[in-house]
Amino acid sequence: MSRRARIRVQMARAGPGRIWVGDSSMSDHNEVVKITGADRPVLVTRRLRLEPLAEHHAEGVWRAVEASLSELKQWMGWAGSASREAQTKFVRDAESGWGRDGWIFAIVHRDEVIGTIGIDRYQPLIESAEVGYWLRSDSAGRGFMSEAAGAVVEWAFTTLGLHRLELHAGLDNTASIRIAERLGFSRRGLLRHGAVNAWRHYDVEVFDLLATDERPDSSSAQPQEDA
Repeated sequence: MSRRARIRVQMARAGPGRIWVGDSSMSDHNEVVKITGADRPVLVTRRLRLEPLAEHHAEGVWRAVEASLSELKQWMGWAGSASREAQTKFVRDAESGWGRDGWIFAIVHRDEVIGTIGIDRYQPLIESAEVGYWLRSDSAGRGFMSEAAGAVVEWAFTTLGLHRLELHAGLDNTASIRIAERLGFSRRGLLRHGAVNAWRHYDVEVFDLLATDERPDSSSAQPQEDA
Protein backbone atom coordinates (compact mmCIF):
# COMPACT_ATOMS: atom_id res chain seq x y z
CA MET A 1 0.00 0.00 0.00
CA SER A 2 1.40 3.42 -0.90
CA ARG A 3 2.34 6.08 1.62
CA ARG A 4 -0.37 8.32 0.16
CA ALA A 5 -3.03 5.70 0.87
CA ARG A 6 -1.82 4.93 4.39
CA ILE A 7 -1.33 8.43 5.76
CA ARG A 8 -4.02 10.74 6.90
CA VAL A 9 -4.19 14.06 8.71
CA GLN A 10 -6.26 13.75 11.85
CA MET A 11 -7.70 16.55 13.96
CA ALA A 12 -5.94 16.46 17.33
CA ARG A 13 -8.11 16.10 20.41
CA ALA A 14 -6.18 18.87 22.15
CA GLY A 15 -8.14 21.62 20.43
CA PRO A 16 -9.26 23.26 17.20
CA GLY A 17 -6.74 24.33 14.63
CA ARG A 18 -4.27 21.59 15.55
CA ILE A 19 -3.57 18.52 13.47
CA TRP A 20 -1.65 15.35 14.11
CA VAL A 21 0.35 13.88 11.26
CA GLY A 22 0.35 10.14 11.69
CA ASP A 23 -0.39 6.72 10.28
CA SER A 24 -3.94 5.66 9.48
CA SER A 25 -3.49 2.64 11.72
CA MET A 26 -4.14 4.96 14.65
CA SER A 27 -7.87 4.66 13.99
CA ASP A 28 -10.38 2.81 11.85
CA HIS A 29 -10.83 5.78 9.51
CA ASN A 30 -8.61 6.49 6.50
CA GLU A 31 -10.06 9.80 5.42
CA VAL A 32 -7.98 12.95 5.14
CA VAL A 33 -9.37 15.90 7.05
CA LYS A 34 -8.95 18.87 4.74
CA ILE A 35 -8.05 22.21 6.29
CA THR A 36 -7.67 25.39 4.27
CA GLY A 37 -4.30 27.13 4.28
CA ALA A 38 -5.86 30.19 5.88
CA ASP A 39 -6.77 28.18 8.99
CA ARG A 40 -3.18 28.27 10.25
CA PRO A 41 -3.07 24.77 11.77
CA VAL A 42 -0.52 23.62 14.32
CA LEU A 43 1.15 20.39 13.19
CA VAL A 44 1.89 18.07 16.08
CA THR A 45 4.53 15.34 15.69
CA ARG A 46 5.93 12.88 18.16
CA ARG A 47 8.24 15.45 19.79
CA LEU A 48 7.50 18.78 18.14
CA ARG A 49 4.85 21.42 17.59
CA LEU A 50 5.03 23.22 14.25
CA GLU A 51 3.23 26.50 14.85
CA PRO A 52 2.41 29.01 12.09
CA LEU A 53 4.96 31.76 12.59
CA ALA A 54 3.48 34.70 14.51
CA GLU A 55 4.77 37.78 16.32
CA HIS A 56 4.92 36.03 19.68
CA HIS A 57 7.61 33.75 18.19
CA ALA A 58 9.91 36.65 17.29
CA GLU A 59 12.07 36.64 20.43
CA GLY A 60 12.43 32.86 20.36
CA VAL A 61 13.40 32.94 16.69
CA TRP A 62 16.04 35.58 17.40
CA ARG A 63 17.49 33.58 20.31
CA ALA A 64 17.78 30.52 18.06
CA VAL A 65 19.40 32.56 15.27
CA GLU A 66 21.81 34.32 17.63
CA ALA A 67 22.94 30.99 19.10
CA SER A 68 23.57 29.55 15.61
CA LEU A 69 25.06 32.39 13.58
CA SER A 70 28.42 30.77 12.87
CA GLU A 71 26.69 27.77 11.27
CA LEU A 72 23.87 29.72 9.61
CA LYS A 73 26.35 32.04 7.87
CA GLN A 74 27.69 29.06 5.94
CA TRP A 75 24.34 28.53 4.18
CA MET A 76 22.02 31.52 4.65
CA GLY A 77 22.68 34.88 3.01
CA TRP A 78 20.49 36.72 5.53
CA ALA A 79 22.62 35.46 8.42
CA GLY A 80 25.43 37.84 7.48
CA SER A 81 23.36 40.83 8.60
CA ALA A 82 21.08 39.13 11.12
CA SER A 83 19.63 41.25 13.90
CA ARG A 84 16.73 41.15 16.32
CA GLU A 85 14.96 43.82 14.25
CA ALA A 86 15.47 41.94 10.98
CA GLN A 87 14.15 38.71 12.48
CA THR A 88 11.12 40.46 13.95
CA LYS A 89 10.33 41.86 10.50
CA PHE A 90 10.73 38.40 8.97
CA VAL A 91 8.31 36.93 11.51
CA ARG A 92 5.74 39.69 10.95
CA ASP A 93 6.00 39.32 7.17
CA ALA A 94 5.59 35.55 7.44
CA GLU A 95 2.50 35.98 9.60
CA SER A 96 0.84 38.52 7.32
CA GLY A 97 1.81 36.58 4.18
CA TRP A 98 0.52 33.20 5.36
CA GLY A 99 -1.19 31.44 2.46
CA ARG A 100 -0.17 34.19 0.03
CA ASP A 101 3.63 34.35 0.11
CA GLY A 102 4.10 30.95 1.71
CA TRP A 103 3.48 28.89 4.82
CA ILE A 104 6.19 29.27 7.47
CA PHE A 105 6.17 27.38 10.79
CA ALA A 106 8.12 27.83 14.00
CA ILE A 107 9.64 24.53 15.13
CA VAL A 108 8.89 24.30 18.85
CA HIS A 109 10.35 21.74 21.24
CA ARG A 110 9.42 21.86 24.91
CA ASP A 111 8.03 25.38 24.46
CA GLU A 112 11.26 26.69 22.90
CA VAL A 113 11.67 27.78 19.28
CA ILE A 114 14.51 25.75 17.75
CA GLY A 115 14.15 26.79 14.10
CA THR A 116 11.74 27.44 11.27
CA ILE A 117 10.51 25.41 8.31
CA GLY A 118 8.20 26.38 5.50
CA ILE A 119 6.83 26.12 2.01
CA ASP A 120 7.52 29.05 -0.30
CA ARG A 121 8.17 29.97 -3.95
CA TYR A 122 4.71 28.64 -4.71
CA GLN A 123 3.84 28.22 -8.41
CA PRO A 124 0.07 27.75 -8.55
CA LEU A 125 -0.06 26.93 -12.26
CA ILE A 126 1.97 23.75 -11.78
CA GLU A 127 1.09 23.22 -8.09
CA SER A 128 4.76 23.32 -7.09
CA ALA A 129 6.69 24.92 -4.23
CA GLU A 130 9.99 24.74 -2.36
CA VAL A 131 10.79 23.47 1.14
CA GLY A 132 13.20 25.53 3.24
CA TYR A 133 14.38 25.23 6.83
CA TRP A 134 17.05 25.89 9.44
CA LEU A 135 17.64 24.51 12.93
CA ARG A 136 19.29 25.85 16.05
CA SER A 137 22.84 24.45 16.25
CA ASP A 138 22.54 22.90 19.70
CA SER A 139 19.42 21.02 18.60
CA ALA A 140 21.18 19.31 15.68
CA GLY A 141 21.88 15.60 15.61
CA ARG A 142 18.60 14.54 17.23
CA GLY A 143 16.41 13.99 14.17
CA PHE A 144 14.28 17.07 14.79
CA MET A 145 14.52 18.44 11.26
CA SER A 146 13.70 15.12 9.63
CA GLU A 147 10.65 14.89 11.90
CA ALA A 148 9.53 18.46 11.17
CA ALA A 149 10.15 18.23 7.44
CA GLY A 150 8.29 14.93 7.16
CA ALA A 151 5.22 16.49 8.75
CA VAL A 152 5.33 19.63 6.61
CA VAL A 153 5.82 17.64 3.40
CA GLU A 154 2.82 15.45 4.23
CA TRP A 155 0.71 18.51 5.06
CA ALA A 156 1.74 20.23 1.82
CA PHE A 157 0.58 17.27 -0.25
CA THR A 158 -2.55 16.26 1.63
CA THR A 159 -3.88 19.65 2.75
CA LEU A 160 -2.46 22.27 0.39
CA GLY A 161 -2.90 19.87 -2.52
CA LEU A 162 0.55 20.49 -3.98
CA HIS A 163 1.78 18.15 -6.70
CA ARG A 164 5.53 18.77 -6.50
CA LEU A 165 8.00 19.92 -3.85
CA GLU A 166 11.57 21.01 -4.49
CA LEU A 167 14.44 21.14 -2.01
CA HIS A 168 17.88 22.73 -2.48
CA ALA A 169 20.96 21.69 -0.50
CA GLY A 170 24.53 22.97 -0.73
CA LEU A 171 26.98 20.44 -2.17
CA ASP A 172 28.85 20.33 1.14
CA ASN A 173 25.73 20.44 3.32
CA THR A 174 25.71 16.72 4.02
CA ALA A 175 23.16 17.02 6.85
CA SER A 176 20.58 18.69 4.58
CA ILE A 177 21.27 16.17 1.81
CA ARG A 178 20.64 13.32 4.25
CA ILE A 179 17.31 14.89 5.23
CA ALA A 180 16.24 15.13 1.58
CA GLU A 181 17.15 11.49 0.96
CA ARG A 182 15.50 10.32 4.18
CA LEU A 183 12.23 11.99 3.13
CA GLY A 184 12.23 10.27 -0.25
CA PHE A 185 13.37 13.22 -2.41
CA SER A 186 15.35 12.37 -5.55
CA ARG A 187 18.37 14.21 -6.97
CA ARG A 188 17.53 16.07 -10.18
CA GLY A 189 20.65 18.09 -10.92
CA LEU A 190 23.06 20.83 -9.98
CA LEU A 191 22.19 24.51 -9.80
CA ARG A 192 25.36 26.54 -10.22
CA HIS A 193 25.55 29.44 -7.77
CA GLY A 194 21.95 28.65 -6.84
CA ALA A 195 22.27 30.02 -3.32
CA VAL A 196 24.26 32.58 -1.36
CA ASN A 197 25.75 32.49 2.12
CA ALA A 198 27.13 35.36 4.19
CA TRP A 199 30.10 35.79 1.85
CA ARG A 200 29.57 34.28 -1.59
CA HIS A 201 27.38 32.30 -3.98
CA TYR A 202 27.61 28.52 -3.91
CA ASP A 203 26.35 25.55 -5.91
CA VAL A 204 23.35 23.51 -4.74
CA GLU A 205 21.94 20.10 -5.49
CA VAL A 206 18.29 20.13 -6.55
CA PHE A 207 15.95 17.46 -5.16
CA ASP A 208 12.26 16.95 -5.83
CA LEU A 209 9.34 14.84 -4.64
CA LEU A 210 5.93 14.31 -6.24
CA ALA A 211 2.70 13.72 -4.35
CA THR A 212 2.46 10.39 -6.20
CA ASP A 213 5.95 9.22 -5.16
CA GLU A 214 6.44 6.60 -2.48
CA ARG A 215 7.81 8.20 0.67
CA PRO A 216 8.80 7.07 4.16
CA ASP A 217 6.45 7.17 7.12
CA SER A 218 7.27 10.39 8.98
CA SER A 219 5.17 9.36 11.96
CA SER A 220 7.50 6.47 12.78
CA ALA A 221 10.81 8.21 12.04
CA GLN A 222 13.46 7.53 14.67
CA PRO A 223 15.92 10.20 15.86
CA GLN A 224 18.91 10.34 13.52
CA GLU A 225 21.74 12.76 12.99
CA ASP A 226 20.70 15.73 10.87
CA ALA A 227 20.89 19.50 10.60
